[in-house]
Amino acid sequence: MKVPGRIRPQRSCLICLVFLLPACSLQLPFVGASADQIAIDASTPPPKRAADRPAKQQLATLPAGPTARPRARPIAKPVPRPRWRSIPPSYEVIGAASWYGIPFDGRLTANGEIYDMNGLSAAHKTLPFGTRIRVTNLDNGSSLILRINDRGPFIAGRILDVSRRAAQLLGFQQAGLANVRIVMVPRDETARRR
Repeated sequence: MKVPGRIRPQRSCLICLVFLLPACSLQLPFVGASADQIAIDASTPPPKRAADRPAKQQLATLPAGPTARPRARPIAKPVPRPRWRSIPPSYEVIGAASWYGIPFDGRLTANGEIYDMNGLSAAHKTLPFGTRIRVTNLDNGSSLILRINDRGPFIAGRILDVSRRAAQLLGFQQAGLANVRIVMVPRDETARRR
């Protein structure tokens, strides 16, 4: 009877032989060998292949030719990064939002920051990192400005993941989900708030 994932004893013996036979043919000095037994006889002729010769002899046998010179290569143009203004300022979406917390607290977010579940941040699938959005809970009317610093949510039908503290302030931590409106906040408005 065949058991999946189990190697039969005949195959394991064959595998051992395949790996052990080449190892037996290696000529290694014995542990208890004397220096006379290990020493190489100086009267033996040098090796015939160029690869077996010492490095100085190899350099002497190189054919004379033009010397190598560095070539100037064009510097690659940097790939343009999407700008904050590439998203229309009238960006507004309505959908389901959820929150994420304890399993991800202290781990790196998609933009390299350490996730703080007590901070005011959010995860969106496509908005650029650093984008500030106004999130309004349509069930109770509470509103909050969050910053995008992660990617997600990865569950169909959801448009935003917020931190635990943001879910508390928006009033849906206990429910877990809420219908929200996302509106992009213009840069001049966020600068005034600082």
